[in-house]
Amino acid sequence: MLAFLTLMAMLASAPVQDRDFDPERCRVPADRGVVVLAARSAPKVKAGETVAMKPIYTTNPGALDELPVKCFSGWTVSDPKLARLSSDRKTIAVAAAARAGSKFTVSAMFRGKRISETYEVIVPVASPLVGFWTQEGVDACAEPTRLFDLVFERSGDFAVALGPRFHGSKDYHGKWRVEGDRLILTEVTGSKPADFAAEAKFTIDANGGLSFDQPWFGTQGERGKCAAPFRKMR
Repeated sequence: MLAFLTLMAMLASAPVQDRDFDPERCRVPADRGVVVLAARSAPKVKAGETVAMKPIYTTNPGALDELPVKCFSGWTVSDPKLARLSSDRKTIAVAAAARAGSKFTVSAMFRGKRISETYEVIVPVASPLVGFWTQEGVDACAEPTRLFDLVFERSGDFAVALGPRFHGSKDYHGKWRVEGDRLILTEVTGSKPADFAAEAKFTIDANGGLSFDQPWFGTQGERGKCAAPFRKMR
């Protein structure tokens, strides 16, 4: 009886095996691509937020392969007072008392290499402009005239890709804010067009389309010349 009880205790304490976990999914050539712990475009978080850990491996913007969390080991958080990892390593809980401007780093080992990502706590911008906007897929725009990517981050950062770019990089970026119906852009760096403008009025129609009173983002050849509304991707 004692032997039986000991065996049951050992089974209860043994780690539960994930039958759906396939170790083959971990065997990607990490040196030929990029491994990201959380599939987010910008590591900016707000106090009290829970962030999903969804590691990915990518070799180009169109090839995103999700990696199981079990592929990683040795998870650490630089400051447990700012954030804590869940026991299954699938989420990070940011402390409700975390102050804007504070930073913490999450890291884990993947195939002998430590992957690290630093997060900054922010006070998010509250605006309907926040998100990823594009004219791709907008039938009213001829393909050569479509602007590829407008990104307004909740952190107050913005970025523009006039056309498709490798690994989702942008032509230029900076800071943004709104005053009433005016978009104001500052601290702009990168390859902005000569006809770039730092201000524009914006409207969002009943269908969610975003329009500006002028093409503030500038033009590159035919790119940026379509006046049709942008659609929100996410």
